[in-house]
Amino acid sequence: MAAVAQALENSNVSSIKSLADSQALNSVPSAYAFNINPNDEADPNDPEFAIPIVDMSLLTSGSPDERAKIIRDLVKICEEWGFFIAINHGVPESLMKAMIDACHGFFSLPDEEKKEFKSGNDVLEMFKYGTSYNLALDKVLLWRDFFKVRTHPEFYSLYKPASFSEVSLEFSQRSREVALEITRAISESLGLEPDYIYNKMNMNRGLQMLAGNYYPPCPEPEHAIGIPHHTDHGLVTLLIQNEMNGLQVEHNGKWLTVNGPKNGFFVNLADQMQILTNGKYKSVMHRATVNNKATRISIAIPHGPSVDTIIAPAAELCEREGQAPNPHLITSELRLLVSQALETSNVTSIKSLAESPALSSVPSAYAFNINPNEEADPNDPEFAIPIVDMSLLTSGSPDERAKIIRDLVKICQEWGFFIAVNHGVPESLMKEMIDACHGFFSLPDEEKKEFNCHSFFLEMAAIVVQALETSNVTISIKSVAESQALNSVLSAHAFSINPNDEADPNDPEFAVPIVDMSLLTSGSPDQRAKMAILSKFVKNGDSS
Repeated sequence: MAAVAQALENSNVSSIKSLADSQALNSVPSAYAFNINPNDEADPNDPEFAIPIVDMSLLTSGSPDERAKIIRDLVKICEEWGFFIAINHGVPESLMKAMIDACHGFFSLPDEEKKEFKSGNDVLEMFKYGTSYNLALDKVLLWRDFFKVRTHPEFYSLYKPASFSEVSLEFSQRSREVALEITRAISESLGLEPDYIYNKMNMNRGLQMLAGNYYPPCPEPEHAIGIPHHTDHGLVTLLIQNEMNGLQVEHNGKWLTVNGPKNGFFVNLADQMQILTNGKYKSVMHRATVNNKATRISIAIPHGPSVDTIIAPAAELCEREGQAPNPHLITSELRLLVSQALETSNVTSIKSLAESPALSSVPSAYAFNINPNEEADPNDPEFAIPIVDMSLLTSGSPDERAKIIRDLVKICQEWGFFIAVNHGVPESLMKEMIDACHGFFSLPDEEKKEFNCHSFFLEMAAIVVQALETSNVTISIKSVAESQALNSVLSAHAFSINPNDEADPNDPEFAVPIVDMSLLTSGSPDQRAKMAILSKFVKNGDSS
């Protein structure tokens, strides 16, 4: 149990599946701790949160009036929700199930086989497999394993399990047809030509991915997260899942769990669609929650423009509606860069991040939920904060000082906190100190970095508990060994020696040869010639 707990806490994990399968797992390790506020969740029975459903058959084979009605409905859906469920889309339910089964087959492979697909963080890589998001940088680990495969403009596939490639090819092609039909309908809903988005975004060369997510049962689902709140970076994303729910979308300030028909596509608009429509249509915020009952598998199929397409508000749309391009809409590429910087905490100051126009929500690395039900009523006498008049301590009468001292007993026992007044420090000086601090924080980040150093004691602590454990050792092993804090072998130095591999020094076979160098330098010719036996030992290799 201790070994598993340590592995979890230290994030030495290869997959969340292997950890979730452990019988020793009965709580969420601190590295995965994430609190979800149940008060933020929507009532699914409230008509305000009835998820829009779009019947795709009315777009592809309905009458002109039926198609026109769907187009009109899409305006409101895209403006208010940025999300809907597509039904009767033409992709066979059997193919959708086969795709989910293929994903399950991949995630069921041994960890060593899945590691063959590990790679870096380049979104354009052919395929990638991992757990969480970035184990080396994530501040809160995600309760998920994932893979991502690029399927357009070139088709790539995982080569394990054997059936994956064939199924993913057909599924990618069929789901692309659905996505393109949706972009045509959205173009029309904007009053543009049906192929406007397709042509303007160069979708003939557009980027399409196939992303599988595996969320195993979690012992404390209210204290973990599959994927934190985010928006997608492309134009439109399609998603399917197995029988387990977990996708939540934000609508009117509440989080709604999506529960739709098993053969439906969940469709969400993404950042580049919001930019293209000059903010008219919404890139929906969404997240993935986990459960303690069964594994959830979801498959997302993001669709976007070609990688060399410049994303900007549609000039035709802006001109027709008499609007200037919104300067606060950030390109998806910049949003991605800023988002990555925020999420991985490669930040120089929170001030510079807070001033970024790309910041529209709290990054998961900073996620912390405050329960409003835990806040006190400031008008309740029970919560009247104690005030101590310091002048009665310094210049009051003996009785006044004695009373303050008696009051302090109760204050320190029950509160441990009070407000000191009449303390003698001029208000003007206090204001000057605050202004001076404000002046420092207003300096450019580069200037503030001059003061970014650690004390001697922090550095010494880092030597023992950080640098050595992570192998970032900048000192000698001698100084490590002499450290009074060292009482066991550090994990970075761990190496096991098998005693069964050691030879018996009394066995004649292992008698170490001895060479008398004097016979080489000053012995007789016969003695020197006898030393030719050295070649026998030289061929056996060198020594240390």
